[in-house]
Amino acid sequence: MVHHLMMCDCRDMTLRTYDTVIAGAEKASDTYRKARTARMNLMNWLNRSDEVLEDQKAKTKAHPNDPDEAAYLLVAYRYAGAYEKGFDYFMSVKDRFPNSWEIYRFGGDICRKLNRYDEAFEYWDRALEIDPSRIDALFQKASCFEEIGDYKNAHHVRCAIAEQLRKNGHDIRATREEKKAQACFDRIK
Repeated sequence: MVHHLMMCDCRDMTLRTYDTVIAGAEKASDTYRKARTARMNLMNWLNRSDEVLEDQKAKTKAHPNDPDEAAYLLVAYRYAGAYEKGFDYFMSVKDRFPNSWEIYRFGGDICRKLNRYDEAFEYWDRALEIDPSRIDALFQKASCFEEIGDYKNAHHVRCAIAEQLRKNGHDIRATREEKKAQACFDRIK
């Protein structure tokens, strides 16, 4: 019972912390973006993804010209498991916001969930083309290559991730990616 109560307290504290960060961070910052998506992810784990989806639909409706809100709606569709609806929404907004790396990144994620791998890679590449410093799509590409058994490309992408992480001073994460790259290399036939 004590562990159950501690879990509930931790859940509530985590949600309050995300809300505080979201309220205090600059909307264009990585801190804001990561807190928004992490909160959505936690709500998904709590089986509240439908609530997140409805809330995000309202936010997107209130701000129809905001590419960030459109991107968060794609995240909400993904977490809710509404991949077809998410794909339809992505197709309706990608041309409205052609310079939003996040829309293309999350659109690629939805394509992956639908096993539309060629499209996923195309959209992740577009996200990287828009903003090469945002390597979120590289992580998705590497993981997807592994999922489909293309360890040669997975190795190549994981090496690129490690290089970028080292360049940004994230040595521990880079070492972890190098180990994953080596694991991929070991599986190349």
